Amino acid sequence: MSRFRFSLLALMILIAVVAVIMAIKTNRDRQVAATKKIYDAQKGVVAEVSDDFVNNLRNEGWKVRDKSQGVGGSGEWRITIALACQDRDGQWQACYVEVMGSVSEGSSGQPDWLNILPLRISSLGNRLNQAFIRELVIALDKQGWSFTRDTNLHDSPSRTL
Repeated sequence: MSRFRFSLLALMILIAVVAVIMAIKTNRDRQVAATKKIYDAQKGVVAEVSDDFVNNLRNEGWKVRDKSQGVGGSGEWRITIALACQDRDGQWQACYVEVMGSVSEGSSGQPDWLNILPLRISSLGNRLNQAFIRELVIALDKQGWSFTRDTNLHDSPSRTL
């Protein structure tokens, strides 16, 4: 009889351990799904702002050549807004802004998909870049997403706004 009680107790402990492990995995899966949803939404918002910006320029009489592109990898994406714009006076101006989104890395250096890092916005300080960034910041603020901004591409430290 005591052997039966021991087996029953061991079985109950095993079931409890399995239930805890499954609950932890389910919670992590929910966190990962929520992170991926935000990650994908960020890419979509940046692309939408870019499209709207190009359409607004064209509506104002600008000629725009859009060479923008996006790339993505494991836990990281980058959209490069690259526009050659000609105003009504025939003057050419460039709009070049990079926006990068990423998630935190685990101990192995691989994305852990639990935390979204602040978006990184890099640009030079010209007028069109600043106009695009103003539109982008409005959209990011509506979503409540944080970002850092470089005032010069690739050669100045980030600062949080």
